[in-house]
Amino acid sequence: MNLQEIKDKLIEILHRFSQVKVLVVGDVILDKYIKGKVERISPEAPVPVVEIMEEEIRLGGAANVASNIKTLGGEVFLVGIVGKDEEGKMVQDMLREKGIEFLGVEASSRPTTVKERVIAHAQQIVRLDRELKDPIEPEVEKELRRRISPLKDKLSVVVISDYAKGVVTPSLVRFLKGNMKNSFLIADPKVKNMLLFQEFYLVTPNLKETILFLGEEGEVPVLAKKLKDRLRAKNILVTLGEEGMYLEGEEESGHIPAHAREVFDVTGAGDTVVGIMALGIGCGAPLKYSCVLSNLGAGIVVGKLGTAQPTIGEMEEAIEDFAHEIRNYL
Repeated sequence: MNLQEIKDKLIEILHRFSQVKVLVVGDVILDKYIKGKVERISPEAPVPVVEIMEEEIRLGGAANVASNIKTLGGEVFLVGIVGKDEEGKMVQDMLREKGIEFLGVEASSRPTTVKERVIAHAQQIVRLDRELKDPIEPEVEKELRRRISPLKDKLSVVVISDYAKGVVTPSLVRFLKGNMKNSFLIADPKVKNMLLFQEFYLVTPNLKETILFLGEEGEVPVLAKKLKDRLRAKNILVTLGEEGMYLEGEEESGHIPAHAREVFDVTGAGDTVVGIMALGIGCGAPLKYSCVLSNLGAGIVVGKLGTAQPTIGEMEEAIEDFAHEIRNYL
């Protein structure tokens, strides 16, 4: 393919995202950002005193995956848990504003998961987490299953966004595998639950998670092949941060270099990757082209502060900017 054909193909895939219906199941998180400046050290303890200038809330975890999918034109249904608290209301309000259908449960037994980051001069000072990691109660899982069941014949893709906060249980994953047989199953895993995602179409761990699960270090292609064999997955995509990603696929494999103009904050980049992979797979794009697009999307969001999503316009601009490099490995 010549350069123009590659650009045209990527843009054509991008505009097919609107055809895709995705179910995202996982741990819904509210991200809070307290931004300020530091001009002195506290007299009470050797810590910086942050003078608060701005506060912001954003969707995180599975909600950020859903937000990425929606921003790029896909139709998305989100299933997870929020608490019966003010933060849970904030999450649901933001989802409504974005046009994301939330089919999750308000649980009185646990708080909404919140990650609160204090940032000064573009540096994160501290992160405060409020969460309950225990597995969800059987009656809550039963209600989640009830809400998922009517969707089984409507979906292109099911994404499990696992942040190990209790929503992703063995029984819920078995339910999805048994009832979503007409959908591609994708998981963005945590190490403790990795074995739940055996025989999935795609699993997208980062390199650290891959090493911890396998219990060994080594060359990325070797590790990716071992993980693929261990999980009996059709495809493994190992994300490598500033090094890009490595695809170990049933039909093709290879390294996809990163394309970022500037790395400002890596928060949420994995959510962007799995969201765009879901859209690409759902619209029938070749897997390596989906990888290229997800890599471009991740390169956009790491240039923004906090959890963020790339737009169609930003994606088109990135395709134009990096097409010469992309041609070298497509």
